[in-house]
Amino acid sequence: MAELLQEQEQYAAAEQLYRRSLAIREKALGPNHPDVATSLNFLLNLFLRQRQYEKAEPFLISLLAINKKTLGADHPGVAQKLNDLAILYTLQKKYDKAEPLFNLSLIIREKTLGSYHIDVAETLSAQASLYARQKKYSKAELIYLRVLAIQEKALGANHPAAVATLSALAALYVDQVQYEKA
Repeated sequence: MAELLQEQEQYAAAEQLYRRSLAIREKALGPNHPDVATSLNFLLNLFLRQRQYEKAEPFLISLLAINKKTLGADHPGVAQKLNDLAILYTLQKKYDKAEPLFNLSLIIREKTLGSYHIDVAETLSAQASLYARQKKYSKAELIYLRVLAIQEKALGANHPAAVATLSALAALYVDQVQYEKA
């Protein structure tokens, strides 16, 4: 029912039902159960959809804590939540909080998945975006080039992800008034 209300943009009513579901699951299953994480994720997505990043943040932090506890600190699921939280901080312009989370996510992903895994490219791409927002263009460029190399190797040069990275790289050059490179 909450999902239906959310799709109808009845956000307050959806939130009330999501919170009720969360409370029931926490009471019945305990705070670290996967179904509790599902309820937290519904609330997280509700607030993200509304661009209410401050309200979304505690749910993402809770999901990260559950993943660490249930999966272990070096699990790719933990890396995903670190990456998601870093993106959230980037959107909030909390760059000093985002950067170390991207770095930690990257360490976990490279260790567990290898340097040329597409999830490594996901973290790198988000990190490059962070640097671009901060006008740290040389850092962003180097990372985008690494992302592109991973994507081309893993997915092929004509994959939409590689095309998106080329577009981001072109935008980076435009921001620097390097139109020929763009």
